[in-house]
Amino acid sequence: MVYVSDLIKKATDVSGLYYRSSFERGYLVNWDVQLAVWDRIFEDSVLNCQPESSGILLTEPTFNFPEIRKNMDEIIFEEYGFKSLYRNNGSEIAAKSLNLSAFQNKRKTIPDCVMIVDIGQIDVGGLILTNFLKEMVSYRSWDMMDERYTINDVKEKCCYVTQDLSSDIKKAKFDFADIESNYVLPDFTTTKTGFVLDKNKPSSNQNIDQEQILSLKNERFLVPEILFSPSNAGMQSTLNETYYINQGGLHEAILESINACPQKMRGLLLKNIIVIGGTAKLSGLKERLETELQSCVPSEYTVQIFIPEDPSGYTWECGQLLLENIHSGKYSEIMGPKILSRKDYLEMGPDRVVNFF
Repeated sequence: MVYVSDLIKKATDVSGLYYRSSFERGYLVNWDVQLAVWDRIFEDSVLNCQPESSGILLTEPTFNFPEIRKNMDEIIFEEYGFKSLYRNNGSEIAAKSLNLSAFQNKRKTIPDCVMIVDIGQIDVGGLILTNFLKEMVSYRSWDMMDERYTINDVKEKCCYVTQDLSSDIKKAKFDFADIESNYVLPDFTTTKTGFVLDKNKPSSNQNIDQEQILSLKNERFLVPEILFSPSNAGMQSTLNETYYINQGGLHEAILESINACPQKMRGLLLKNIIVIGGTAKLSGLKERLETELQSCVPSEYTVQIFIPEDPSGYTWECGQLLLENIHSGKYSEIMGPKILSRKDYLEMGPDRVVNFF
């Protein structure tokens, strides 16, 4: 049985599922899988869109490769036949939407001008955190190397970003009552997803099979710590040689981007940092990131970080706002994005429109 995109909800047993992703290390590499996902999205039962009369907004990674862009444009216009295309990375879409909100609402907390600077990226994301947790759990408890779906749920429900690493390490070693979290694994008969035991309601936990409980202690904070110390994550290469991510953490990547801007802009940028994506849901990330950044900048600068209520869907919400205002004509007053029509694409050809956006 093959489950594409949201159809995984119909799976009665997700244990041992083999996952195929169209993206690897942030870049689109498997076009067969991506086409299957797009086919599912464009079905009548999902979006029910008519490409010949519809425009589409596509997100892409920062520093996307020209060949990937070219293939993407060809599929959108030649295979699906969409009327128009706007392609950009999620961070810039969010920034443009914030700029639009500031222009319309005159909010004091949002700058009227958004500077977009592409510097680089760290090779650590949600998948690496999930894989690292799989390795730790499999080494200490049970073999769960094939339980990606379940372990990802464990990560989202149990892991957190520590504010004091050395203190939490001591607690996990000597007094782990406050650190320990017990996750009840699904049995795929009565439950399809696991849940965390409530320490405040011990009576409700008496009927739980002890063999289903996965106990987590220092794994809860050591896994997210990779975001700030990527070199702690050992990875396996294709030659079965272990190598390590030799680069700075998330806070250092942010500082590198800000320091590339004019000095007069740095204080403003530090007060307007937005963190989006699924990993932003980790408890304590905002506070830890503010602390790390504040310790690295002059005292006259104030660091303020904003994490949306739904960081996973925030780019989609910003894209929706952007398109609504483009169609209404409100966005033309500021920095209107370039929209590529199918007519222009066919006239210019795929090679000339690669760097259109």
